[in-house]
Amino acid sequence: GKINRFCQRKSKVSRSMEKLYRIIPGTSIRVSPLCLGTWQFGGTEEKQDVTWGYVEEKTCHAIVDKAIELGINFFDSAEAYSNHHAEEVLGRALGSRRQDVVIATKFGAFGKNGPVPYTDVDIEKALEESLRALQTDYIDLYQVHWPVNIKSSEDAVRALERAKGQGKIRHYAVSNFGPKNMQDLVAAGGKPVTNQLPYNLLCRAIEYDIVAECEKHDVGVLAYSPLQQGLLTGRYSQASQVPEGRRRTRHFKADSTPFSRHGQAGLETET
Repeated sequence: GKINRFCQRKSKVSRSMEKLYRIIPGTSIRVSPLCLGTWQFGGTEEKQDVTWGYVEEKTCHAIVDKAIELGINFFDSAEAYSNHHAEEVLGRALGSRRQDVVIATKFGAFGKNGPVPYTDVDIEKALEESLRALQTDYIDLYQVHWPVNIKSSEDAVRALERAKGQGKIRHYAVSNFGPKNMQDLVAAGGKPVTNQLPYNLLCRAIEYDIVAECEKHDVGVLAYSPLQQGLLTGRYSQASQVPEGRRRTRHFKADSTPFSRHGQAGLETET
């Protein structure tokens, strides 16, 4: 049954890679030290993703195949990646291998007027849509994408605990939560196991106080953008070479791209 599927599964990788696997804090879930993010799977020919453009689905499938071949068993997606489209692509790419991997995804959307604050009912609806898109009946790690994506901590905890009790998710977590956000969720009875945060050599803000708050509540950290969307790969020698959609961050001048919304001087010289 469903409970049996939640048991640890031996991954089809070499013993050397298995030794690198680690347990997500507060769970029995074993994951590879690298997780494949699927934001780049979100674009379509008709509506390209602002940051990543359009990647053909056959290429997305090849990326997933290669990741599994190399021993990666951890995949992350989100509702916000083109309204579940990235989840759909990931679900098709995994196919019958779903039982061999760990899937993390996130709920939360942004409308024309900004972030949409989800009630417990909204969270349940988003979860059902993610399950459909991913072609699965459970999600290993279900995350709040941004603090602004929940109407209240109480609503979020109620919905997430209910989903966990129903076996639709194994554990729940958060993403982009600062110290106060974390405190509010915990005060409402929340028990998130991880906080997904931006962290790399160019982006170290979480070292000041967020990591300490996570440690206080035994919450693990999942670091996203470890290569700062390609800036740390050595591929680009000047700002103009970076794809326009990836020049939206504060690492670049506000006028570097019309997609930028931070309105600040940027840090191109330092970067």
